[in-house]
Amino acid sequence: MVAGTGPAGLIAALAIAKAGFAVTLVGPETVADDRRTTALMNPALEMLDSLGVLAQLAEVSAPLKIMRIVD
Repeated sequence: MVAGTGPAGLIAALAIAKAGFAVTLVGPETVADDRRTTALMNPALEMLDSLGVLAQLAEVSAPLKIMRIVD
């Protein structure tokens, strides 16, 4: 069981499943109007690539160019 439906939990669940184990993901449902940004650094991108999902995510994401605080 993986507790957490955020980026770390989702990546962990994918890796466990890819290793051939049954996995249950437990956590709050996602909110459709959540406007937060998730920035993934190179090690996370490499992990997603090794899991075979990076190309699909690239189609619906954008590279992080700058970080700024929004009031």
